[in-house]
Amino acid sequence: MILLIQTTFSFPRTVVFPFKVNSAENKAHQWLGRGISLYLSYGLRVNQIDTFSDNEGRGLLKSLNIKFPYNVSKASIIRAAKLMRAERLVWGEITTIPGQGEEILSIRTFLIDLRNLNQKYLPVIKEKTTNLFSIKKNILRNLVIYLSGTKTTPEIPELKFDLRNYEIFIKGLLIDDYDKKTEFLEKVRSELSKDPEMLLFELARVYFLKNDYTAAKKILDEIDPRSPFRGEKYFLSGVINYLSNNIDEALSDFSNVLDCGDCRHEALNNVALIYALNNEYTEAMDSIKRSVRMGMMAESFFNAVNISTLLKDREAAWNFLMEGLLLYPSDEDLITQFFDIVEQSQHRNFIKPAFLKFLPGFPLEQEVRKIFFKLINPFVFSELKYDMEFPNGNGEYIFIKGGEDESIDEIEKKLISNPFLPENHSKLASVFFKEGKLEPALNHGHAALYLLRNPYNFLTILKIIRKQGKRDELKNMLIEALKYFPDNEKLQNFSLNNK
Repeated sequence: MILLIQTTFSFPRTVVFPFKVNSAENKAHQWLGRGISLYLSYGLRVNQIDTFSDNEGRGLLKSLNIKFPYNVSKASIIRAAKLMRAERLVWGEITTIPGQGEEILSIRTFLIDLRNLNQKYLPVIKEKTTNLFSIKKNILRNLVIYLSGTKTTPEIPELKFDLRNYEIFIKGLLIDDYDKKTEFLEKVRSELSKDPEMLLFELARVYFLKNDYTAAKKILDEIDPRSPFRGEKYFLSGVINYLSNNIDEALSDFSNVLDCGDCRHEALNNVALIYALNNEYTEAMDSIKRSVRMGMMAESFFNAVNISTLLKDREAAWNFLMEGLLLYPSDEDLITQFFDIVEQSQHRNFIKPAFLKFLPGFPLEQEVRKIFFKLINPFVFSELKYDMEFPNGNGEYIFIKGGEDESIDEIEKKLISNPFLPENHSKLASVFFKEGKLEPALNHGHAALYLLRNPYNFLTILKIIRKQGKRDELKNMLIEALKYFPDNEKLQNFSLNNK
């Protein structure tokens, strides 16, 4: 069975991050930033505006070590949104104005278009703290009208909380200790006549994290399958079923996630994983391709390489691996896959030394490993290193800069940042060659050619071998080069004799 993505969403993908509460403000107000963003992400989805779930945004921030009270700059928030590949970002700042008897909240909301690099300031809202629900509704109303581009009256969802219990609920979300978190959430549940869906989902998630799958599933069953939390409901159920070895039920759950439009690339990854485990590799490849294109996650690249290998499509495996290493050059599993493939090369003794200097800790000899696959579980947050960040901070990858006269140290710094960029190995080979250091020149020449087969990299190696005076190796390398590029004039006219 090949799954198709079905969604009613039609707007560019939006992410809402917790609003910044200025550090000088009353600490009792710090929870408001999360309280507002959670409602907005929920409300936008109710209005069929394609929006990342609060859980997805929270996971990304946690992976970047951006934690409560989220007192970070706008630049940091924009960077995080770009890592999610969002097209629009909703964010804001909260300050308080002293009033007579009760403080007034002043809230500025920014809508940032990440594609066109511009931003819109929504009307500043000033209300009493006790009118928080009214504040959130006003912001949501303005957002929906602007994002949808119509004057249609937005649907403004009512929360089934009173203000006191909503505050306890939000503070419960901000607690890391699972037992304490459960205590907060269960307290809120006991005081409400009807359980809000967002409360039910968070309770299910915390019971899942405590490995109480039975309690988690029971609560998930209470969430209306038509609710905006249906995607999270089915995804968490799918993870639980997968971990409980209920594979068919897990596949059904992840298929339902795709119909909801939530966590799409993660769900596609997990659908591919299940197909692969069932030896249905063609169906697995269909799903993993879409997962990679939509999410660009390290786990999906890893799975794509292994599925391609099982299909005996070496070219596809290599292409997925190179794409993955460009974005995640320090991912250990992708690096391991790289060396597994290098082991099959006749030039491995030249290639490996060019990489291992920049990958400390990786053994020269690799063990033979069984192929396995990675489940993506967005409900377990871990602190990850996102190598997709632009290293020089100016929106450009480090390897783009630099002239022909760079020193060995300058080029090696770039290779430390990402050792899988062929142009830097090629540069290093040329510099070593000019300095008469032929062994490292040849190693990096082979590394460049291995990463990118082109006439230039072949010519670099040919010049080095010719300088070494190894005539038989030179002939064999020239034959190999002409096999791939028979019409290249420089290769055709390459002299075997030193000039």
